[in-house]
Amino acid sequence: MKSSLNNLDRKENYIILAENSYLEGNLERSLKFYSRALQFTKSKTENIAILYNIAIIYDEMDIPEKSLRIYKKILQLDNREAGAFYGMGGTMYERLGGEKEIALKAYFKATEIDPPYYDRAFST
Repeated sequence: MKSSLNNLDRKENYIILAENSYLEGNLERSLKFYSRALQFTKSKTENIAILYNIAIIYDEMDIPEKSLRIYKKILQLDNREAGAFYGMGGTMYERLGGEKEIALKAYFKATEIDPPYYDRAFST
């Protein structure tokens, strides 16, 4: 029987499987499905959304080095992604301990790109 799923269907199915796995607390399985979804993603926006989820999961799994690597990958796709700079700042300073100056530069870059959102984050 010929498969009738197109790439969009496959991507959406893998994202659903990833989200369900995440909600079930199976983070490794969620990562596997998000990685598979990336194989069927055509747009930069979709790639970035999936990569954010992967970065957050690595952070939750206490693997900040991989989280940081994913944030850098997001910035390779779009160097104006304020959330990636914010995530890098938090990962570098809070999770990896140290590199305070680099972390502050990342935080400031986030506020430069998206002042209304990230200025609020710093003032709370």
